Amino acid sequence: MRAARWVCLLLAAAGAAAGQGELLRNGGLEGDWRTLAPGWHDNVWGEPRPGVSYARDVVAGQAAQRVDVATLPPGSGVILRQDFPFQRGHTYTATVKLRGSAGMTVAVQLRRAGQWYDSAAFRLVTLGPAWQDVTIRGGFAADVPGFLGVACRTPGTFWLASASLRDVSDETLRTPPPKQPVPATFFGIHINKLGSHNTWPDLGAGLLRLWDTGTTWSHLQPARERWDWTRLDYYLRHVERHAPGTAVLLTLGIAPHWAAQPGGRDIYAGSTAPPADLADWRTYVRTTAEHCRGRVRYWEIANECNVNVFYTGSIAQMRDMARVAREELKAVDADNVVLSPNVTRDGLAWLDEYLAGGGGQYADIISCHFYPSARPEDELPQYAGVQDVLRARGQGDKPLWNTEGAVDGPIDPGPQAARGAVARACLTMWCQGISNFNWYCWDIHWPHGVNLGTTLLGSELTPAGIAWRELAGWLRGATVTAREVRGDLWLLTVQGPDGHDAHVVWSSGPAVPLAVPADWGAQALRRLTGRREPLPAALEVDGEPVLVE
Repeated sequence: MRAARWVCLLLAAAGAAAGQGELLRNGGLEGDWRTLAPGWHDNVWGEPRPGVSYARDVVAGQAAQRVDVATLPPGSGVILRQDFPFQRGHTYTATVKLRGSAGMTVAVQLRRAGQWYDSAAFRLVTLGPAWQDVTIRGGFAADVPGFLGVACRTPGTFWLASASLRDVSDETLRTPPPKQPVPATFFGIHINKLGSHNTWPDLGAGLLRLWDTGTTWSHLQPARERWDWTRLDYYLRHVERHAPGTAVLLTLGIAPHWAAQPGGRDIYAGSTAPPADLADWRTYVRTTAEHCRGRVRYWEIANECNVNVFYTGSIAQMRDMARVAREELKAVDADNVVLSPNVTRDGLAWLDEYLAGGGGQYADIISCHFYPSARPEDELPQYAGVQDVLRARGQGDKPLWNTEGAVDGPIDPGPQAARGAVARACLTMWCQGISNFNWYCWDIHWPHGVNLGTTLLGSELTPAGIAWRELAGWLRGATVTAREVRGDLWLLTVQGPDGHDAHVVWSSGPAVPLAVPADWGAQALRRLTGRREPLPAALEVDGEPVLVE
């Protein structure tokens, strides 16, 4: 039995690689069974354990899986699931046909089977007597053992009539790039150690995000009747002196101890708990907005709310905080731009529930945090999962920003790999509809990632930092009008502000030869080192993007 099961898994993986056909082993619930349909099994945990049973029902002449959850104690869970080995960089669409007890809540998800147990696609669904087709989309940036599952959030009975899983990676790659020019604010940075140094990096950044800078609520209002603007004003003067015109994004929170509910964790001289009285939050937001009028345009409600390191309140409490903050920010200056509280890659479920309850109405921009790997093309399914949630919750037309990220994790030694990973991370994000990328961080050191500065204080640009600056020069004000992916070869058409076309090309795998089309009218090659050279007769394209112009 075990050998046969793994043969089925391998065959499913082969189907995923080909991007063809149905990938589930028994999406139609076929066979002779009485409790659980072949290919499906349950995941039940908790103490006391949930009261759950399974049966085969026939609905309109078709078999349906029935799941009865009589009790669901706190801390317990029930998932009906079918396992599947997700492939690195592949995007999948899953559809399940469900109905259930009126008001029963379930979560449909593509989920990792092991740590971190995060979801690549997620939808919270309220059931009723009518059948619903629920479709979700996403994938993982690594080869992941996982499953398509329906998790019970409340007691009740639900029926599963059918399920489907398909590889739609080609559709993801065919997503048109944004139609608007690349704004200066796409290239954002963090500078966290001002005072230890007073350098403004020559990166071509158009936005500075203030986080981990000593500028949270707990720092600005250490006591109810005392405000301290020293650190915040220091940063704002630094921007105005060294980079006038650079936009500033201030992330709100963390509550000072005097204002926080009990039970939170200590952080940044404050607490992870929400404020005990929203009137105190309202005063903080209004006072800070008035103090920064005309100097800070972008405002982010809170940082990584799905992680209890930063926030231990409820989703409903965060929605109330966002509502109050938006009211005050817009009252002070109608041009203030409000970003949603952000989540990490593990926060898809949190984001879906936040938006399902109406949180999107309080944001002009949706904010997430993505830390791509040295092969950023594999991250596209992760972006697709977030965008799927936004579309489902009526927020698909709003900009999606990555307000904190960097190329993290193992990378081949040498400047070429670092240059390539940084540039490709930016290019793939923009092509997939992410319209801001704030690099974290200019003046700290990643021991196993990519650094843009050469020392702890980032006093000079690394080769990767030079590549970031050069790419910003290629893209700011330009429009990516087309994307073509031929296996590992990526080709982007970039129309400059003067209307002339150039092409950015690279390989996500081994180096490949490229015969430059005559209709490109290309004459030169520009590299991420800043060097411009004549176009060679034979162009070898590798992992470091080049601009053919």
